[in-house]
Amino acid sequence: SRASPLSGRPAAGAMGADAAPRAAVRVVAARDGDRRLHAAKPAYPGDALVVEEPLLLVPSDPSALISTSPEGAAMLEASRALGNLRPFAAYAAYAALPLEKRCAVDAFKVEANASAVRTLRRAVRTLLEEDPAMEAAADWAEVVRLHGLMTCNALQLPDGCLALYEFIAVGNHSCAPNCEIANGQVQHTEGLDGPPRSQGTPSV
Repeated sequence: SRASPLSGRPAAGAMGADAAPRAAVRVVAARDGDRRLHAAKPAYPGDALVVEEPLLLVPSDPSALISTSPEGAAMLEASRALGNLRPFAAYAAYAALPLEKRCAVDAFKVEANASAVRTLRRAVRTLLEEDPAMEAAADWAEVVRLHGLMTCNALQLPDGCLALYEFIAVGNHSCAPNCEIANGQVQHTEGLDGPPRSQGTPSV
């Protein structure tokens, strides 16, 4: 599998021995307002199209990510009251991003009527009715939005992490794809600044 030498986050790439430059693909706007992933140059079976790190990564056990963020204790309490840690993990990970990467994340659509969005919205409404003090724990509209964004667009890696990729996640929504995303092996390695990390290689 291919892993980023910089951050230890999962790298995503195309099948082939060598990584291709980003210029091999581009995101274009369709007439219906959706976004499509197009090859920017001729490609052949086995060619690498794109290798990238995730814009946003939610670990399979997100408690550490939430607890180390600002207001982490309040968010952990709220997420446990909801019975779901992942919405707050996406919220915490997004808050830590630089502005440029937040804008790239925001380019992805959220289906307002998606089942995951409606379910979380109902759970949040019930929680805040029962415990109004929880209102201050987070920007709840953003928690719901980011949970929906990840549910609709992110890829699940073999170790259970959810990863949102700038290019590959767009290709994942193609209605008539001519390539496929294949999960590679996940390796657990000791990070220099923390516990073991998961590294995977989804491929296009």
